[in-house]
Amino acid sequence: MNNIPTATLLVSYGAKDTETITGIDALTQLLSEHLKHPVLPCLLDQPGRPLLTTISSALTKGAVKLVVLPLFLSPADYQDNAVAEAITYASRRWPFVQFHVSPALNWQEWLRVVGARVIEAQAELPEPVERQETAIVLAGHGDVNPDVNSDLAKLARLFYESYGFGWVDVAYVEETTPSVPEMMARQEMLGAKQIIVLPYLLTDGTVHQQLQASVATAKEKQQVPVTVAPCLSPHPTLVDVLLARHEVALADRSLLPVSWDQVMVQLQSELNSHERSMPGQPAPDEDEFQQLNEKISAILPPRYQGRLDKVSAAPMTSAELVFDEQGEVAWDQVFGVDDPDNPFCELALAGGPAHRGELLEAVAAEDCLAEPGKYAAALTEIERGISMITGLPVVESTTSGWIGIQCDSEEMAIWLVRAIIVENVMVRREGETLYLPVGPHYTLKNEVKSIVTVTAKTCHYWIEHMLAQRLLSERMM
Repeated sequence: MNNIPTATLLVSYGAKDTETITGIDALTQLLSEHLKHPVLPCLLDQPGRPLLTTISSALTKGAVKLVVLPLFLSPADYQDNAVAEAITYASRRWPFVQFHVSPALNWQEWLRVVGARVIEAQAELPEPVERQETAIVLAGHGDVNPDVNSDLAKLARLFYESYGFGWVDVAYVEETTPSVPEMMARQEMLGAKQIIVLPYLLTDGTVHQQLQASVATAKEKQQVPVTVAPCLSPHPTLVDVLLARHEVALADRSLLPVSWDQVMVQLQSELNSHERSMPGQPAPDEDEFQQLNEKISAILPPRYQGRLDKVSAAPMTSAELVFDEQGEVAWDQVFGVDDPDNPFCELALAGGPAHRGELLEAVAAEDCLAEPGKYAAALTEIERGISMITGLPVVESTTSGWIGIQCDSEEMAIWLVRAIIVENVMVRREGETLYLPVGPHYTLKNEVKSIVTVTAKTCHYWIEHMLAQRLLSERMM
């Protein structure tokens, strides 16, 4: 059990800037190549509960060990309470998952990254100048939070004392002063022979473009050479620091809610609890039992194996909708409010209660096209709910009346089709994509809620099923 399926969550900010998202995606890809397992970006300024959504997405991809790597330029940016709250909730909802959470990078680690960038920038200047005659401008984003701005001043002081440059000052692109052109002019007046502007920004984006534009304009008035270094990511030093943090996080087992050995023992016990013979019938031989066990394991999560006669068909009380400050449904807070360990009633596929009393059928395409506004509103809300709960991509259907969900595999799609149809919701499949019905007259508290609920419920049990399949395959190796 040493090779536990693992994924890493890179937690940062940047959801409001397309180019920043692209840069963070590139960093996650680079880390994934080094770590040899999936690395998923999690941007905390996304709507809803982005960390829980990313955790759910990692679980649907088969991971049962999750490493959380915070990547914030300032400790004041790190919402450790929000991260801890999400991890605590997730540990209760998915108790078989191992969590390893790294602290945010410290100033000595950021000093290494900044130093490597500045030394490279200095080496690329056409005419080398002594460090004592070189000025450094650490250019930050600028924030309304003074703690964030003052953190950059701490780093500047550390850099000044560690690298021996003549001047190391801070400037900001937005929100506060001094600006980068103002600091460049000040350093030239003090006698600097060259100026290196280092963007204290994680990736390229809108703020970086603003910085480059302001430096380009200011350079026309400068008498000394000015160069702008690249952003901090994906510099190899930053990658090395994150990989080291990852290794340290894996060694720290203090946050593990349960050990993997305990999970294995529990699952094996559940798998072996199936009665091998019925009263009055001869016991099957080992081969027959193995075939039966494999058939059960291929369909149901381990909680149902050996206890199908005990599954209750009684429905749970319907979960009430929860609304956020903007008046929108907080789908990621609806399920598990009363009992995070059991946020859904029993799986209908195993004999539990179907979510709906009557089949929710497909709506004719012409009916959808006749009321495009209402149809679009229902589509948008269902897409928002599915994305918030499962993290699965929603794809557009070429036929009106359906909404597509991109699964991680064809096996997953087939399993979900089987599970959803017995919840009394129409579903069809094309390859790895599921299609669920949508109509213009779907209401929030009825049909829209049903689509989101059955998707969330069946994905929840799919994760358990997948874990059991993995255990079975390892037992047979």
